[in-house]
Amino acid sequence: MAKNNRTETWRKYVLSVLSLTVATTLSLGVFTACSDGSDTSDDEDTTVSQADTQLLRNGNFEFYSDKDVEDVIDRHGVVNTPNNWTFSAGSPSSDTASGIINTADWTYFTSSGGYPFSTYTKDDEEVTTFASIEEAAAHWEDDNVSAYDRLKFLDLYEDEIDDLDDDSEEAELFAEYSYSVDFEDVEYLNGDVGAGLALHDDAAQRENGDTSVLMIHNRRTSENVLGTAQYYTSGTTITLEAGTAAKLSVWVRTDALTHYYADSETEVSRRGGAYIGITNTVGGTTLDQMQIKNINTKGEWQEYTVYVRASTFASSTFTVVLGLGRGSSSDRYENVNGYAFFDDVSCEIISAEAYEEAVSSDWNICTVDSLAEEKVFDTDSVTGDTFALDLYAGFDAAGDLLDDVTFALTSEVSGSKTYTSESIHPSLGDSEENVTALMTMAEIAASSNPTLQKIYRNDLEGKYPFGENGNVLMLMSANGAAYTAKTGDISLASGERMLVSFFVKTSEIAEGLTGANATLVDGENRTTLTAFDSNAVDTVDIDDDNQDIYNGWVQCFFFLTNETDEDKTFHIEFSYGPTSIVSADRYDFSDGYAAFTNFETKPLTGTEYSYASTGDRAVKVSLTGRAQNTSSFDDVSATARKDIESRPALPASFTGTLGGSVAVVPDGGVSNVKPENVYAGLLNADYADNYYASEEAWRNILDTSAADGDEWWTNLFGNANQPLVIANGEAASYGFISQDISLSASTAQLVSMRVRLSEGAKAYIYLTDTTTSKSAGSTMSTNLPDVTYWYDDNGNICRIDPSSDEFDRHSDVLFTLNENGLYTRTGDTSAMYYANLYNYDTDDEGNYVTRDGTVAFYVHEGRTYAYYDLETDTYSTEVTCLPTEVSGETITRYDFRNATLPSAVIEVDGTKAAGEWVTVSFYLNAGSEAKTYRLEVWSGSRDGSAPNPEGSYVIFDNYSNDSTSDFASIRDEAVEEIKRANGIAEKDNITDSAIAMYYTFTFYDATSYLRYDATQDEDELGNPYGSYTQSSYEEQLVYLYWDDSEGLATGSPAYTFFLDYSAADVTVEEDDLGEGDEEEDTTETETDNNVWLLISSGVLAVVLVAVIVLVIVRRQLEKRSRRQRIKAESAPVVRPLPPQVKKPAAKKDETAIPEDENDPYNN
Repeated sequence: MAKNNRTETWRKYVLSVLSLTVATTLSLGVFTACSDGSDTSDDEDTTVSQADTQLLRNGNFEFYSDKDVEDVIDRHGVVNTPNNWTFSAGSPSSDTASGIINTADWTYFTSSGGYPFSTYTKDDEEVTTFASIEEAAAHWEDDNVSAYDRLKFLDLYEDEIDDLDDDSEEAELFAEYSYSVDFEDVEYLNGDVGAGLALHDDAAQRENGDTSVLMIHNRRTSENVLGTAQYYTSGTTITLEAGTAAKLSVWVRTDALTHYYADSETEVSRRGGAYIGITNTVGGTTLDQMQIKNINTKGEWQEYTVYVRASTFASSTFTVVLGLGRGSSSDRYENVNGYAFFDDVSCEIISAEAYEEAVSSDWNICTVDSLAEEKVFDTDSVTGDTFALDLYAGFDAAGDLLDDVTFALTSEVSGSKTYTSESIHPSLGDSEENVTALMTMAEIAASSNPTLQKIYRNDLEGKYPFGENGNVLMLMSANGAAYTAKTGDISLASGERMLVSFFVKTSEIAEGLTGANATLVDGENRTTLTAFDSNAVDTVDIDDDNQDIYNGWVQCFFFLTNETDEDKTFHIEFSYGPTSIVSADRYDFSDGYAAFTNFETKPLTGTEYSYASTGDRAVKVSLTGRAQNTSSFDDVSATARKDIESRPALPASFTGTLGGSVAVVPDGGVSNVKPENVYAGLLNADYADNYYASEEAWRNILDTSAADGDEWWTNLFGNANQPLVIANGEAASYGFISQDISLSASTAQLVSMRVRLSEGAKAYIYLTDTTTSKSAGSTMSTNLPDVTYWYDDNGNICRIDPSSDEFDRHSDVLFTLNENGLYTRTGDTSAMYYANLYNYDTDDEGNYVTRDGTVAFYVHEGRTYAYYDLETDTYSTEVTCLPTEVSGETITRYDFRNATLPSAVIEVDGTKAAGEWVTVSFYLNAGSEAKTYRLEVWSGSRDGSAPNPEGSYVIFDNYSNDSTSDFASIRDEAVEEIKRANGIAEKDNITDSAIAMYYTFTFYDATSYLRYDATQDEDELGNPYGSYTQSSYEEQLVYLYWDDSEGLATGSPAYTFFLDYSAADVTVEEDDLGEGDEEEDTTETETDNNVWLLISSGVLAVVLVAVIVLVIVRRQLEKRSRRQRIKAESAPVVRPLPPQVKKPAAKKDETAIPEDENDPYNN
C-alpha cells in the first residue's frame, strides 16, 4: 500500500509541474503573437546622384565630391579631386592646386563679388578687403561677397584668426568655410585666363549642366627655373579584344603658358605645352607610351582624336594620360607654367573594319613595332589632330595546314590495348549518322544528313563571318561517339616562332561533359587547350547594338617557338568529346558537334612572342621533339652541390649503405663503409661536358663511344636529367636507403622509377616496413592471418563455403559459437572449448595477445585459459586451439603457416635488359591503419651475398612517390593482361601464388579480434559487433606481381607490384548500444520580437529536462534495487575486454646497447 501511495504522489507532482509549464508557455506565446512587429525606425532621406555610365569613367569631369552641393555659398571645393582619375605631381611640385573646376562658378571663385571693401595698408602692403574681423564676420555670407573675397581675407588675416578663441562666434564662422584651396590657387585665374572660361560647345554644355572641366595649373619657380610637369591618369583601363578597336576623343585648351628662367620669363611658342598619352599593354606587357605632346592652343579649345586597334593575338589594354609639361627634377627642358584644361574625354569601341575605313595612311600612325621615339608626336613638327596606334599584325592563310587531315574515333592506349568510345559502349561507335569531314559552308548547307542540316539552320546559316569559301573542319556526332581530326606534319625552322590561330563553335554542352578541344603534338609532348563549350565563352562585343561580332565563334591560339638547332615538326589534333577514354563511362558522352575554321598562321618576332597572352584557349609551346625531362632521382645534398659539377654527388634524401653491413644485416658484423672503388651519387645533364672530359676512375666505368659530352650523356642516360649512379670499380653490393615515407590509412600510393644497368649487373628495389620497431628493416609484405576458417553469419565454423549450393547447415556446421565467445564441437557435450589461437602474438609471459597487445587468452603451465582472476590468482575455462582438419579433411579456408608470402622487392636483371630503361612500380593500398616504410635501391644484393661485378653499373632515375586514386583500375587492368598472357579464364582466379594471392576478411580470425562474452556482460549492453555478418565480405586480391619484362603492354620492360593491406586490415565498427547521453547543442539567433518565445521555450525545455531526469533517476534507483537482490557473486569483467591480468615480474636492469649512427633505421 505504501508503494502505491508513493507512486500516486509522484504522478501528481509530475502532472502539476507539466501543467504549470504548459500554461506559462501558452501565455508567453500569446503575448508574443499580440506584440507589434512593425519597424518603427525612420527612413533616412538619401540623395541619388547621377550614375556615371561612360565607357571611360568621368571622361566629362562632372563627377566629384562637391558636385551635389546645390547652393554656391556651400561649395567649398573650389578645385575638386576628380573621381576615377589619379593625379601625379611633378618635381618640383606646383604651388597651386589642380583638379576639376566648375566654369559655372568661375566668376564666383576668381573675382570679387562687389562688396565695398576698404583699401588700406596691412603688414606694409596695400590691401583691399574687410577692414576688420568684426566687419568680415558681420558680412561674411552677404550675396556680394564671393569665395574669392573670403579666400583673400582668410589669407591676409590668417594670424589674427588663429589667435581667436576657438569658441568665439567669429572663429566658428570662419572654420565652417574650410575651402579646398587657398587664395594663391585662385588669385591669378582671372588675370591669366579671363573673367570667364568658355567651354568647347559653350551654349549646349551650359544648357545641359555639363560645365566642369579638368584644370592642371602649373605655377612654380625653383632654382630660378620656371615651370613643372603634372598629369592625370584615367582610372579606367580600356580592354580591346582581337577584332576590335577604339576611338578616343579629347578636348584641350591651354592658357598663359610660360617657361625658361624667372628673369627672362618667355611665352611658350614651342617645346612646351599640354600632352595626351596612351599607355598601352599587349599580353600584359606594357609598351612604350604613345604621346601627342607640346599642345599649345593659346586660349582656344581643340579636339584631338586617337584610334587604337587591338592586337591580333593578345589582349590589348590602354589608359589615358592628360598632362601639362614634360620633365623631371633633373630634366626640366619641357617644364612649363600655366594652364591646361581638358574636357569630354570620350571613348567608343568600334570594329576592326570600322578602324580600317576611318584611318588614313597619311595620318600620324605608330604600330606595335614602332620604337619609343616613333610613338611620340610633337605638335611643333607634325600636322593634323588625328592619330592612330595600331597594335594589329596581319595573318597568313593556312590552307596547307589542312592538306592531310585524317578523322577517327578518339583513342587512348592503356597497357597493350587501344580504347575508343566504342570500347565503353557498343552504341558509341563510328556511324553513318555522324559527319567528320573538311567542308565549305556551301557543302554543309547542301548536306543530306538531317542532323547536320538542323545544325546549319540553327547555328551556322547567316552566322559564318569568315567568307563563303572558308573550310570548316566538322566533327558532328549524332550518337555521342568521340572523334578526333589530325593534321599532317607541320614544320618550324630552327630559331623561328609561329602563331597558329583558328576559330571554334560547338553545340551546347551539358555541364560536366566535354566539348571542343585541340592538342598540339610535338614528338612525345602533348600541349592541350582547356576543353570548352563555345556557348559559355564571353562574346566579343562592340556596343549594345553590335554584340557578338564573331557570331558565337571563339578564337584559339597556339604560340610556337623552336629554340633547338634543327627544324622541328608537329601536328594538331582537334577533338569533340572526351579524350580520356579509359576513365570515362557511358554518361560522359553526348551527341553534338565541334566545328573548327578560319585557320591562319603568322611568323612572330621574339618581341611579339613575348607579348603572347596565354589562358584556357591560348598556350605557348616550345618544340623539342621529345618530352623534356626535368625530374630527378633526388636533390643534391647541401654539402655536395659543388661535387656534382665534376663527379657523382651525394643525394639529399637517401643514405648510402653497404650490402651485408650491420645497417641492413644486424648480425652480419660488417661495418657500413663504402668501398674505395665504388662510385655512387647523382649526376646532372647540365655538366655532361665536364664528365666527358673527366679522367677520374668512375668515368672509365661509364665509358661509351661518343664524340662529345651530349652524345656521351645520351648514350648512357637518354633523356634523364639527374639520375642516381652506382658504378663498381670492384665487386660489391651497394645501395641507398630513403627516409621514412608515410602512407595514410585508406589511401593509395604509387612508388615508381626507372632503372638502366650494364650487362651482368642486377638491381634490387625494396620497400621496407618501418611502421613499428618490430617490423623495422623487414620487407613489406601481406598482413594476412595465418589461419582462416569458413564462417556463417552467426559466427559458426563451417566445413565448406556456407553460400554454396552444397552447404547443409545440419551437417556442415563443425563448431558452434557459444555465448561466452568460445567454440564447441557441434553435437559434442564434453564442454571442451576451442578458439583460433594461430593468429595471435604472444607476450613475455606467453599469453596470447592481439595486435595492440591486449591479452586475449592466458597461458599457465602449458595450458590456455579464457579467464584469470587477479584477486584469487586463478585461471579458469581451458581453451584448445581449433584443429585445421576434421576426419582427415582440411577445414580451413586459408592456411598461410607454411606459405611463402610475397615481399615488396623487384629484381632487374642486366642479362635480360642491358642498356634498356626498365620501369619499376609499386602500388600500395593502406587499410584502416597507416603505414610507414622506406625505399631501398641496390646495386647487387641487399645482404651482400651476390655483389655486382667489377666494371658494372646501375642507374636509377625519375623516382616519384605520389598518391593515386587509380589503384583498383590499374590493378584490374594488370590482372586482365596477366590472365590473357597465361590463358586464364576471366572468371577464374590466378592460382600461381608467385603472381597473385587472394583473401577474404573474417572478423573472427583478425589479429585484433576479442571475443564477446555474454556471461560477463553485467550491464546487458549486448554484443557490440552483433550486426557483423561474414557474408557481407568478398574475396579480394591482396597481392599481384606483373612481370612485363618483354614490354608487351607499353613497348618497354616493366615490373609492377601491387600490395593491398585493406583486405585484412579492416576496422569493424561497433554497433550503437545506446551508451551515454548525447546532448545536442543548438545555437539559435532570434530578432528582438522573438524574446518572449525564446523565454517560453527555455522554460518549457528546462522543466521537461528536469522531469525526464527525475524519471530516469527513479528508474535507475528501482533497477539498482532489483540488481542488489539478484546479483551473482562473480568477479566483475569489463566488456568486451578480458579480465585483469597479473602484473609481470619486475625485470632486471639491462645495459643499454648504443645505437649505430650509420644504421639507416635509426631515426
